[in-house]
Amino acid sequence: MTPSCASAPSNRNSRRKTWLFALTAAVVVTLLPQPRFAGACPACRCGDPSWMLDGTGGATSATWTAGLVLLGNRTTQGLESSGQAVERDRRASLLIGRSLSRGINITLTSHYVQRIVDDVSGGRISTFAFGDLDLRGQLRLLRATTPLGLATAGVSAGVGIPTGPRLRDDQNAIVDVDAQPGLGAWSGVGGAWADLRSGHWGGRASLQLRGSTTGWEQHQPPRTLLYSASLRRRIGRGSGLQLGLDGRSSAHDRYDGVPDPLSGGDALFFTPHFSQMITPGMGVQLGAQIPLRIEQEPRARETGGFEFGIHWGI
Repeated sequence: MTPSCASAPSNRNSRRKTWLFALTAAVVVTLLPQPRFAGACPACRCGDPSWMLDGTGGATSATWTAGLVLLGNRTTQGLESSGQAVERDRRASLLIGRSLSRGINITLTSHYVQRIVDDVSGGRISTFAFGDLDLRGQLRLLRATTPLGLATAGVSAGVGIPTGPRLRDDQNAIVDVDAQPGLGAWSGVGGAWADLRSGHWGGRASLQLRGSTTGWEQHQPPRTLLYSASLRRRIGRGSGLQLGLDGRSSAHDRYDGVPDPLSGGDALFFTPHFSQMITPGMGVQLGAQIPLRIEQEPRARETGGFEFGIHWGI
């Protein structure tokens, strides 16, 4: 891997315009008229992305929701003593959601992605571009009052649409697949969730299976089992605290049908989140992804991440 820098489609002007778009979107979301109700934006990357910290569990009284979420994480591969490849993923995600009747919720997410890949020889690839689109839906199948509180449960499904460009560097060579902003493949996820609410307390659990088609360079992302459990507490009228566990169990990535022995494995993260209402129609959310169990070197290891989001609803 040689040092290079890529952008979509070609140069720094495109990068500046895209960041200007992201900043403008944040300002627009901030200045929109204030509604009566706000739900925190879904932003969890490992566990349940439909989860909302304010306690609604993805089923909000708002008809439309919008959010801008900043996410970042870091992955290493190889031995620290002999050299590691390091991948950094930072993205600004714009979410637009719609609540329909009978507990149906649909969310479309667009990502603007920065990926930085440092290889063991000291080479660096840095890319900036829009990534793939994510379309997710959630359907409530059960709603019942129990001795423990209000219980809801249902199913969720999503599809990743390969809209991200395939980038080239300054010498017009195709950028390494690990630095591309998208998969170059269709992906899908589906599963079930359950939520329980009682007063200021609540909890949620979910289980999902994710898979995808073969993408660029004959890269086949692995089938992955995602699971999540969260406990939350509302604090006063405008704050909320959530403590969660997000887990993942993955098979190996495949390149030209050959498994990559350094990929896949199991991971478990502690995911605290805090939300704060700014006005009666807008709030912010802070979160972290702290590894509790990750694979041993030299396998790929996610070493943690962060999230910051602003959300708005009507």
